[in-house]
Amino acid sequence: MGLFRFNFNKEGPGVPKDAPRKKGAARFFEIFTRDASQIWLAGILLLLCSVPMIAAVTFGVLFWQYLGMLAIAVVVFVASTALVGPALACMHTLLIKQLCDEPCFFWHEYKKAWKSCWKQAFAVSALFGTICAMECAAAVIHLMTAQQISPILLGMVMLGLYIAVTSWLYALLQLTQMNMNLVPMLKNSLLLTMGFLKRSLPAGVITLASGVVLIGFVPLPITLLLCLLGVPAFLALIVDMWAWPVMEQVFHISDLRAERREKERAEEAAAL
Repeated sequence: MGLFRFNFNKEGPGVPKDAPRKKGAARFFEIFTRDASQIWLAGILLLLCSVPMIAAVTFGVLFWQYLGMLAIAVVVFVASTALVGPALACMHTLLIKQLCDEPCFFWHEYKKAWKSCWKQAFAVSALFGTICAMECAAAVIHLMTAQQISPILLGMVMLGLYIAVTSWLYALLQLTQMNMNLVPMLKNSLLLTMGFLKRSLPAGVITLASGVVLIGFVPLPITLLLCLLGVPAFLALIVDMWAWPVMEQVFHISDLRAERREKERAEEAAAL
C-alpha cells in the first residue's frame, strides 16, 4: 500500500467481546478521548456553583480581624454548599457513568441527579466543607501567629483534612448511587476511608495535593485558567478511578443496577 493510499473501509481486528477493560493511564485516556467535553462541562458548572463559596472565602481572608465580617463570611460559606454539594454530586454521577461505560445524556442525567440528591448533597457538603474550612483556618492561624511551627500540629491538620476529604468523596458516591439515610452513609464513609487505605489513600492524597498546589502555590490567574480548562474535573476522574472499585467491592452497585434495569424492563413489558 502506498504512503497516501489508505483504505479506510477495510475492516480492522475490532475489539473482542469479552476483552477486559483497560487500567491505569490507558483507561484514563480512553475515557478522556471519548467523554472530554462532558467532563469539562461538569467542571465548568461546578466552578459556576462555587463562585459564592470562593467569594465567602476571599471575604473571610480579607476581613478575618473583624468578628462580624468573619461571621458573615462563615454563614455565606455554609449556605453556598447548597450549590456546591449538588454540583459535586452531579459531577461524580456523570464520572461514574463514564467509568462504567454507560450511556450518558448529559443534561438529562445532570438534572435528574440534582433533583434526586440535592438535599443530602447539601447536608453532607455543609458538614465536611465546614470541617475542612476549620482545619485550614487552624493551620493558617498557626502559621501566621506561632513563633515556632509545630510539625505535629500540622500533621494532625493534614490527617484531619485527609479523613474529611476522603469521607466526603465516599459520601457523595453513596448518595448518588444508593438510597440510604444520612447517618449510615456518614458511618460507611468513615469506615471506607480507614478500611481501604490501598485505594482511599491515593484518592485523598490526590485531592489534597491538587487543592494545596492550586490554592497555595499557583498564581490566581493561572488557577482560574486551569479551572476553566476543566482540570479539577479531570482530576476528579482520576480520584474516582481509585475510589470506585471500593464501592463496587463493598456494595456491588453494578449488580444492583443490572437487577434494577431488568425489573424496570419487566414492568414496562407487563404494562404493554
